[in-house]
Amino acid sequence: MSEPGPYGQPFGQPAGQPPAPPQDHPSYAGPGVADPSGRPGTVTAAAVLTIVTSALVLLAGLGFVVLGAVGSEAFYDGIRDGGRGAYDDFDNQDLETLVLVIGVVLAVWSAVAIVLGVLVLRRSSVARVLLVISAGLSLVFSLLAILSLISALTFIAAVAAIVLLFVGGANDWFARRGPAQPWS
Repeated sequence: MSEPGPYGQPFGQPAGQPPAPPQDHPSYAGPGVADPSGRPGTVTAAAVLTIVTSALVLLAGLGFVVLGAVGSEAFYDGIRDGGRGAYDDFDNQDLETLVLVIGVVLAVWSAVAIVLGVLVLRRSSVARVLLVISAGLSLVFSLLAILSLISALTFIAAVAAIVLLFVGGANDWFARRGPAQPWS
């Protein structure tokens, strides 16, 4: 660092401006290079999209758990009718178990995705990778059930989240870490 001048400012630094960080400081990005410490809008959009979509799917998962737990004969008949013969061999106990398992998996996966979305907002590179993997799996499962409106929504949200986590300065932002952020 420069020696201070007669009035406390480093020599060569205009008065009234804070001193530049030393070159070995984590926020130093180089001469003429902006510090990417401000979160890019694309990262914020991906995280918020993930959190909102996952909250909706979490509610759907909890709905499946409730329906599976209190399902009636009419509910299970509706599943058999809507399944185009795929569930004709399932008795009510099998359908109850299937609906409960689907509900629990959706609820847990969505809760984890919400946590990953929050961690991405806090600049966790590990959460970024895990969120991309989660969104990719969501993409695959949404394609398997593309005929429903909910899977179309999750498909679009998954594609958008994956793209947004890698454009608009996201790579630079995740690569730069301040001293107060120990997670990676």
